[in-house]
Amino acid sequence: MSGLYKYAPTDILRQLHEMEAGHILVNRMSYRGIIKGPRASVYVVRMSMNILQGDDATMARTKPAQDGKPGLPVIGWREWVGLPNLGIKKIKVKVDTGARSSSLHVFDTQMFERDGAQWARFKIHPLQRKSGNTVEAEAKILELRSVRSSNGKVAMRPVIVTNIELLGITWPIEVTLASRDEMGFRMLLGREAFRRRFLVDAGKSYFGGKPERKRKKKTE
Repeated sequence: MSGLYKYAPTDILRQLHEMEAGHILVNRMSYRGIIKGPRASVYVVRMSMNILQGDDATMARTKPAQDGKPGLPVIGWREWVGLPNLGIKKIKVKVDTGARSSSLHVFDTQMFERDGAQWARFKIHPLQRKSGNTVEAEAKILELRSVRSSNGKVAMRPVIVTNIELLGITWPIEVTLASRDEMGFRMLLGREAFRRRFLVDAGKSYFGGKPERKRKKKTE
């Protein structure tokens, strides 16, 4: 945040430093203004700030309200979410701002017809890098969509609509069913799922908290 700081009024600099010291959340907040510089010159000032967070990552922060509208809650680049329609209480997702759509790793997928509509029956391993816990689910297929994977290959994948839970909020999202067992995350949350709902702090994780780990009983 150097650069144009030397042209900023003292009171603005002081406010910015106070905000930083207090760990107040600022998301892409910019100050634009015209001030007079040396030799009666006029400078246009723009100062941007990255997101700043406090120590409590489990507390949902919000972007400051503007024009009377409520602010948006903030999520991190990793979150634990629920998929209640699929019988999944918790699954770790990667919040991927570079991806448009969301995808879920499934296996043993079978497509069938029910009441004149196409459905999919599939299995899910909700826990990352663990295959002991298996969830079986069914969902109505919205469409078959051509999707390009990270390695450049194009494939037709079924797309479903299912509810997702995060920070106490439940809303429907479109999810492509994919075989991504070789990937680190069982689910990717693309930007269409959270646009106009959340802001993303790419340097933080788990604003919605983490599930409690079961402690192993000590053997005497």
